Amino acid sequence: MAEIVEELQKLKQAAQEQTAVSQEQTSVVSGMIGEIDGRMKAAEVAVERYIDGASGNLPAVNLLLNSRATEKDSDGNYLSPIGFHSSGGAVLDDLRVLEYTDDDVPSEIKSQCHVEGGLVFNVLEVTLSAGSAGGDFLLLPGRPVRGRFTTGVLACLADKNGMFFCGQTMESNQLYVDLSMGSVRYWNIDGLVGSVSAQGVKLYIVGPWVSAGYISGSPLIVMSSSYGIGSSI
Repeated sequence: MAEIVEELQKLKQAAQEQTAVSQEQTSVVSGMIGEIDGRMKAAEVAVERYIDGASGNLPAVNLLLNSRATEKDSDGNYLSPIGFHSSGGAVLDDLRVLEYTDDDVPSEIKSQCHVEGGLVFNVLEVTLSAGSAGGDFLLLPGRPVRGRFTTGVLACLADKNGMFFCGQTMESNQLYVDLSMGSVRYWNIDGLVGSVSAQGVKLYIVGPWVSAGYISGSPLIVMSSSYGIGSSI
């Protein structure tokens, strides 16, 4: 009987020792997992910082042709680089391309029609009204793309309250410059997004643009309807 008790005590002691070893190993493994997790998070932060820094040094190019609205059709009429789609009830009353010297162009917008290098932009005058079903709208570019993208304008102004455009609630006759919105689509882009809650609001736009990826500022502007080398301005 005494031998049995002694054997049981040995087994109990061995079990306790094994448990202690297992606990120690678990602690070591947990520590290693925590260290690996910490390194992964630090690497993720480092990569994100690198991407943010690198993206600021890479040139972004406007994919929207005729952004300056200077191209003409065969009859000599200016062509608009954007179209219109009523995504939520908005009504398009009129869409005109105006030379920046036109008397209908507000002086604040005229001041934004010249950029460094001597380029001159014409002005898009888009007159919109809220419809019975709402006031959401899209100003679609001529060349839709898919994936991550940013849209924006060099400058814009609404002649009255009731306009939300490119992420900005616009005040009457207030000039807004370098507006942009980023998004992602897997069919075609939404274009410049807005909503109107009043009647007959005139939205003046200079330099609409579309760029691949997410960017924080306006991209390089394509000077003509062709991407080819040697294209005329």
